[in-house]
Amino acid sequence: DVSSSNDTFIICAVPVDECTAGVFAPVVNVYNKGHARHSLEHRILMHIDSIQPTNGSLYGGMTLTITGSGFARFGLQNQIKLNLNASTMPRGTHDIYDDDWLWEREHVGANGTDGIFDDILCIPRTMKNRACRYSDDDSGLDCDTDIAWAYDGVRITEDAEWFDFSTPTYIECVVESLAKPLPDGVVATLNVTIVNSTTLVDSEALSNSFYTAKLNANCYDLSHCVTHDEDGYDIDWFGSDYEYSGATQVSPVPITFTSALTPVIESIYPLRAMQGQLINIHGRNFKTGAPLTDTNWYMTEFGFYEQPTAAIVTVGTYQCQIKTHNDTLIQCYAVYGDMYTSLDVEASIHGVGNAFSNASFTFALDVKSISPSSGSLAGGTTITLETSTLHNEAAGLGISSFDMWFMEDADYGISQYIANYLGIDQGIVCDPIASLKTTTSLTCVTSAVEDSVWETPFDIGDTALESWLVAEWNYNEIYSECLGDCTFTHLTTKTPVLTLDLEQSQVTFANQTASYAESLNVTWGDVLMFYRDITSDISNDIAFNWSDVTSSDISILLNNESLEFNFTYVDNIIQLAVLINEVVEPCLDESIKVTIEPYGRAVLLLSKSVSVIPVITSISHDYGSMGGGLEVMIQGYGFSESSNVIVGGRPCTDVNLINISALTCLTSTTNNAGYSYEGYKTVSISTSQVMSVCLVPDEYKCCDKIETFNSTTNITTSHNKTRFVHAGCEFQFNDNITHTPHFERITPDHGHYPQNVTIVGEGFAMSGNKVTMGYVDAEVVSENTTHIIVSLPKHVGGTYAMVVDVPDRGFADGDKLWFRFDSGIENISPKLGSRYGGQRITITGYGFAPAGDPPALSSDDVTYSSLFSSWVNYGTANNSDPFDFDAIHATFDTIVATTHFRNMRVVGGDHTMDWMRSLSVDVAQESEGYIGPNAYYYVVASDGDSGIENAFDEDPTTSYDGYGGDLNLGILYQGYSPFILTDYQIVWVTYAREGPAKWRLYGRESSTSTWQLVDSVTEPRTESATWKYVNRTVDNP
Repeated sequence: DVSSSNDTFIICAVPVDECTAGVFAPVVNVYNKGHARHSLEHRILMHIDSIQPTNGSLYGGMTLTITGSGFARFGLQNQIKLNLNASTMPRGTHDIYDDDWLWEREHVGANGTDGIFDDILCIPRTMKNRACRYSDDDSGLDCDTDIAWAYDGVRITEDAEWFDFSTPTYIECVVESLAKPLPDGVVATLNVTIVNSTTLVDSEALSNSFYTAKLNANCYDLSHCVTHDEDGYDIDWFGSDYEYSGATQVSPVPITFTSALTPVIESIYPLRAMQGQLINIHGRNFKTGAPLTDTNWYMTEFGFYEQPTAAIVTVGTYQCQIKTHNDTLIQCYAVYGDMYTSLDVEASIHGVGNAFSNASFTFALDVKSISPSSGSLAGGTTITLETSTLHNEAAGLGISSFDMWFMEDADYGISQYIANYLGIDQGIVCDPIASLKTTTSLTCVTSAVEDSVWETPFDIGDTALESWLVAEWNYNEIYSECLGDCTFTHLTTKTPVLTLDLEQSQVTFANQTASYAESLNVTWGDVLMFYRDITSDISNDIAFNWSDVTSSDISILLNNESLEFNFTYVDNIIQLAVLINEVVEPCLDESIKVTIEPYGRAVLLLSKSVSVIPVITSISHDYGSMGGGLEVMIQGYGFSESSNVIVGGRPCTDVNLINISALTCLTSTTNNAGYSYEGYKTVSISTSQVMSVCLVPDEYKCCDKIETFNSTTNITTSHNKTRFVHAGCEFQFNDNITHTPHFERITPDHGHYPQNVTIVGEGFAMSGNKVTMGYVDAEVVSENTTHIIVSLPKHVGGTYAMVVDVPDRGFADGDKLWFRFDSGIENISPKLGSRYGGQRITITGYGFAPAGDPPALSSDDVTYSSLFSSWVNYGTANNSDPFDFDAIHATFDTIVATTHFRNMRVVGGDHTMDWMRSLSVDVAQESEGYIGPNAYYYVVASDGDSGIENAFDEDPTTSYDGYGGDLNLGILYQGYSPFILTDYQIVWVTYAREGPAKWRLYGRESSTSTWQLVDSVTEPRTESATWKYVNRTVDNP
């Protein structure tokens, strides 16, 4: 920095904080003249002002902070040595330093050939930025800068491949770890030497070294890096060609190695556990000395973070992630390492150094004990294995799943596990109970020792087996080892044995031919009796100790549901009466499982598998309407919410479960394709895919008179003979008027609330008929067997289905079972308004769609609004001229709206003339009303009555190429089905060129039905025009 100058001198200040020590030739550039000629040199000196700390561990490892000036800017271009008296140094070669890389680099100075070394290195810190990618396949960040100086709190987000912790005034270096401790109180002097000037200024060579070191993905400390070429092959150690022959300086402050500051690990707990276990390291001198300026955080494969400003603990070769740290305790997560191998635990405290440690830790999944240690030959014993810690506290990862086996020799566990994986049964499985797992125990239920136990349990004998466990943790399989008593014994004397006594059992199907002959068929309310006389078992020393058993020890399951039972034990006789109760779902070929705690499963001899069958005991109706709708009650056992009901060979809908013994449903209409309705058809119930068994008596009719002549006695006798009608569980759809009411007509066939209409037919009931019109029930005014008069409900306009429900018969059958609700205007107020729209009007009439939120709604209006919320009112003018409105709010009989002319802004005529148009309101359901690609309609256009085939391409969409080109038609239908078009509106028709003289609308009931003419319209041929809301009524729905 030039402070003053004249013709003969220049005074400037050298920026010491930016300069490296050495001899340099100044470069002087004079403004408007150029470089000065001279042969002068200037020497920049190195100074060491302070060192922190000035004492540390006998094992080295402390991080020193050296302040001063004249240091090399790049840390590893400074060589820092701690010089000791040769007599204090350990003798030997590899046993001096812990890190073999020092020997391989040949950076350790030797004195003579006797292996006596007189210095220790302190290596400047240059660390890889772990956020940066090192290859195109890596997912890290693209870091464009080679190196950043991290002494000023620089974080990992800096865009640099490497972080260097040195400047010309500051060096952080790590004293190398010693394999053997130095004598207590040894004093060393510190010396800093920089590289030669050629290396110091060769920035291109340095940049290339950074790049080749980056290619080594396993290298984090630059001093430890072997550089790689593009193909991944080793080149040499980083800085292997450095010659430290530049400026040098000895620190005036010595470094003392003392036992008083040497960290000591005294004990750790636990000694064995799974990966991720939090371990406690107890000792002394753990308090951090001078902290590092490094704030470089990074993520490992387990998602943990490391903060190297406190301490570094390693278990084996992997860092233990530190949780807490004080002077006497370090808690850290041992995250990874080889299983069942003793791993050294080492620590280095920043600012203090390496700790003395004889501690070790073993990653293990230990089985310590089993409780209980014995149980039934039939399995079912719930056992708990005490284990080493199962939870990874570091990442919250625990055992995600585990499998357990019992085998003769657990040493063959892995081979048997592989065999089992390949489908070869090996060992006896113990089924895990995941909900009972703790951080130090696993619980499972044993399996039967052999399949033959269910037939000949006493032929097997006692069997002792070893336990073996394989657990999945963090997508890795971990195998257990036994650390204690791991043997479980299947004992004959702990195996309960019972026999099924069918004679003493109460079974519904005992005298019935059931559908599932391979199993024992039962239903709800049946009682199965199991017993055993253990007198002979006692004499043979194989008896189970029933005297210790109480009812609370026994549990009985069928299809995963608990059964009620009664247990007695008197005079060596055991009786167990089991009730098939209502909670059991129907099932096929299930086993009854009797478990006695704490022993396990009981063996049930001479017992088939059990099928729980739903039964039907009564059906309320034998006959019903062809139109369906008859409510049928079915009684029996084994019904549920999921039961599928068939009545008359067809699905019965709207199933209402009263309880497990009764339900009701509505018969279906016979109009669906694919069914035959002649004669009687099945009534059945399927629950859980198990079909019911019918216990309803068959129907017979009495009586046919039979006469018999006896030729011997010449006497004629007569008697009555019953005739079979139908099986007990059958139903017939019968079109006889006594069973199927018939609809003939409704008069009138259109109207609106509150008018009355008359439904004419036959087979109606004298009372109780129910009429549903569209979406609303109509009030019945009067009724008899041939006429029903109803008051029309409030309903939106349009044509909708109608249902006549006759009590105890079902729905009436007939043609054209629909009704058209009218919609129309009775008054508009006011009748005069601006030709530019914006006039608020009130329209009164009937059949309008609800809209908005009208004030003071009645309960009927609220119901009406919720029913028809998806319908929309359309306002249209006569002669197809636009005169639309925006509904503010609307009810059945009132619309409050504002007028608009959005479709004709320029209103024809002189402004002094009135422009009068009349208004109509049409109603349609927008969400369902548009004819789309799935509706069976098409349009043809022609010049008159010929040429219709020119336009029809049988593409059922709403846009067509018609006669004359580009005829587009949009239709909004009004009706209750896409296949019954009763009223519709032409939403728009566009003639791009000359329009056709006639267009026709065809429709059909299905994709294979015959096309029928629905409607035709004849219009004059005009130039391009657009119609909007042309209303049509169809004569051929």
